[in-house]
Amino acid sequence: MANKTLVKAFSILLVILMAGSAIMMLANGALGGGGSSNVKVKPVEAPEGGIVMDTGSRLFPNIPVPAVGPADARLQIYIFYSMFCPFCANEILNNLDYYLQLTSEGIARVYFVDFPQQGAQELHAVLRCLAKNDGPFLEAMTSLYRILAEDKTLPTMDDMKKFLEERGITLDQACIEEELQDVARIASISYRTYDIRGTPTIVVYDTVSDKAYMVVGEQKRENLVQFINDVLEGRAG
Repeated sequence: MANKTLVKAFSILLVILMAGSAIMMLANGALGGGGSSNVKVKPVEAPEGGIVMDTGSRLFPNIPVPAVGPADARLQIYIFYSMFCPFCANEILNNLDYYLQLTSEGIARVYFVDFPQQGAQELHAVLRCLAKNDGPFLEAMTSLYRILAEDKTLPTMDDMKKFLEERGITLDQACIEEELQDVARIASISYRTYDIRGTPTIVVYDTVSDKAYMVVGEQKRENLVQFINDVLEGRAG
């Protein structure tokens, strides 16, 4: 019953947020991850470690999702992403430091939710294997996103293998095959249960009000900060 209530809240709040122009829909096929972006990418130093495979999240109970931040944080922030999405690259490269600031201050636990476009599934599976084995999850993600943002080319498994080889990390094919199943399962639940239709989508669940709020598209820093503050102060929606 609780999950049904949350899903219903998603639908209601989505309508409210759209009416209030809180959702930023980007032009040129942003929801499909296509098109180009004019956002200037800022380098982000991704910290080593700190990522866990959380099976106790509100949106995906009993399914492991890479997460960083305290388990008892007030906010659960879900970033639905695809490694082939240039707007996701901008969102992570421009705002990851802010998300990590929220985790370090104990305000939020941030989840990285797989919603890959066709062809990106294996990259997602490798990232999940890194998270599962205390590997450089965020460093790998930001490294591949820089290829997408700066070189304007899709990252490949060869790029991932080069990144891992430079750090002496060996790919575990058995892990990749296992994680591919969870990538598909999470993407299916995201689409069918939570009506996720594109990337990046950011969902913020407030454990105090038991409400979830959604914004779609890469976010300008000031808009993102205002959105989070509105949720914390009970003004969102």
